[in-house]
Amino acid sequence: MADEVLKDLQLWYQPLVGMTFQATYQGEETMPQTGNLRDVLVIGLGNSTFHAKLSGISSAVLTNHGTKVWKGITGPEDSHVYTNYWLWVEPGFGGQLQVGFCYNFQIASYTLFTCGGGSFSYGVSIKVHKLSQ
Repeated sequence: MADEVLKDLQLWYQPLVGMTFQATYQGEETMPQTGNLRDVLVIGLGNSTFHAKLSGISSAVLTNHGTKVWKGITGPEDSHVYTNYWLWVEPGFGGQLQVGFCYNFQIASYTLFTCGGGSFSYGVSIKVHKLSQ
């Protein structure tokens, strides 16, 4: 089962690597499930191609593996509260970006991991780079 989940995540997340997108920096947030810090990027509806890609990944994860995977993506599939997608990315922008401002980013990589307890069994950690404006 574990191999199947990790294989699926690899298949779904790999196409994100190298994709560029525009997002509003939301600041650092603590993931309630793990206590880890993440930088939160809000993807506006104007990024239709990237928005569609995130929607497809989020739906695939939820449909095939339920809520046991920390996706690093929060969106309308998770709650009606979300109209945009939030990417929870590896921290590293502290003090360099202003909250509420829009920047260009590129997905640099992702790492799959298994969780040792809590509400998730697996997770995806997404790393992005800020592009020059």
